[in-house]
Amino acid sequence: MNIKQIFATPLRTLLCCVSAILLAGCLSSQKEDARMDRAESLMESAPDSAMTILDSISLGALSSQKNKARYALLKSMALDKNYIDTTTFDILQPAIDYYLKKGSPDEKLRTLYYQGRIFQNRGNDDEEAMRCYVKGIELSNSISDSLTLGRMYMAQKLLFDKQGMYAEYIQNSLKAYAIFRDLRNPEIMMTCLASAINGCLYLDNKEQADSLMKIATYFESKYGETNQSLLHSKIIYSLDYSLKENTEAFLDSIMDNIDTDWDDVIYMDIAYGYDRLGQYKKAIENLNKINKIDDKGKLKYLSIKYEIEELGGDYYESLQTLKEYVQLADSINSETFSQEIASVERNYTLEKEILTERNKKLKMLLVGSGISLFLLISLILVLFWLKCSQLKNQILREKNQQLESERDDLKEILSKHRLSDSVKNILRERVELLNGLLAAGITMNDKYSKPYRELENDLKNNKKQFLKVLRNTFELENPQFVSHLKECGLTEVELNFVCLYALGLRAKEIGEYLNTARHYNISSEIRTKLGLAQNEENLGSYIRAEIKKYI
Repeated sequence: MNIKQIFATPLRTLLCCVSAILLAGCLSSQKEDARMDRAESLMESAPDSAMTILDSISLGALSSQKNKARYALLKSMALDKNYIDTTTFDILQPAIDYYLKKGSPDEKLRTLYYQGRIFQNRGNDDEEAMRCYVKGIELSNSISDSLTLGRMYMAQKLLFDKQGMYAEYIQNSLKAYAIFRDLRNPEIMMTCLASAINGCLYLDNKEQADSLMKIATYFESKYGETNQSLLHSKIIYSLDYSLKENTEAFLDSIMDNIDTDWDDVIYMDIAYGYDRLGQYKKAIENLNKINKIDDKGKLKYLSIKYEIEELGGDYYESLQTLKEYVQLADSINSETFSQEIASVERNYTLEKEILTERNKKLKMLLVGSGISLFLLISLILVLFWLKCSQLKNQILREKNQQLESERDDLKEILSKHRLSDSVKNILRERVELLNGLLAAGITMNDKYSKPYRELENDLKNNKKQFLKVLRNTFELENPQFVSHLKECGLTEVELNFVCLYALGLRAKEIGEYLNTARHYNISSEIRTKLGLAQNEENLGSYIRAEIKKYI
């Protein structure tokens, strides 16, 4: 049995097991996805059924972060729609961690909305709730989930109401109204209109209240339904702006057509209305119909109750109710004050953290700017160095080309012309010097140019030798011109002057180099022998021009 046969069966078994596990995982994931799809489809119409489906999902089957985030968001939605207020982020946190970084605009909007709702449920985290809503509303131009956006406006308006910001309260109410009107949801649309009217009543803005009341009345007749929130607004509006007899008739009509499904709060509103009109019996009758009142409405209930009792002459009962009202108000104010203190402390801590973060970012920015500036300066220096190097290399290449050309010319002279031994030696020495200079330029090693430096120093210090080498070289390069000069009767000293003029030196510079005061006289004698007038032309320019004629 070979190696393949030994391992073939176990290997196939292992692959089958792995494939089965992966297949089971995929099927399980598809099953949970289908359940979440079903729960999401029922979320608006049957939130209790959606909650049941979500509770049946095994969290262990949710393998990916995306699926966990979706489940967390759907579960938070189901809790909120089933009126189960949560104050912790245990359920929603996976959605916060995933969607706020990687989610679509709609997913971010929903996550921020339910995050804000949890902060609101806590009662003392209004600043954090407002921050969530502001971030969510900033996405309004890129989302398609207008339903959640409308709910976000409604949630935010409650914060404005709590802070006494009634202009913003009205604005948010109208924005939410417009969304739910387009979604054809008359109940919530009328509730939003009622909120906007209440805001106008707070600000005593009768003109806007009248306009909104006409819109509300139109939709009320269109849908044939009476919205309880709008009814509250109508009662307060009538008490503030209508005649007493008209308001009483309006309250009587409500009593005649009251809906048993309405909350007890409507009896409180009617009792308050009759109390304002001075109708004690009708006021106490409606107040006694209230069976249950929550903690939020109790303060309002007590304030109405003690006024009605005072109206009916029950002063002792009115005093006891007033005491209860004051105790409850003090308790609420104390709790509110404690929350404000805690809020100040949180704001201070938050501002301190923000300041620390800003300082950290500023330091990082300064360090980054410093590094960038250093790199920029370094880059400029490197580029400048490269430019200088390129220029230097260009000069060296040109110089090397010139030296090569001169060396080749000298070699050609040595090979083709019959020269004396002394001239040949001078030319060979010059070829060797040129070879050394070329080697120094190629290798960047100064040792090759050392003979040239030594000769340079020697010729500068030994003027007689320098002039001899210069004259011999000049004669070799310009034999016909030198013959012409000799025919004109120029002496050896005068030939030396001509060679120095040919190098480009001026009369004064030649005099300084030769350390002689006779340079003007010698130049004058050369002019005479060459047939030049004293002021006719510069002698150096004349000599250099004549050389070109004999080349």
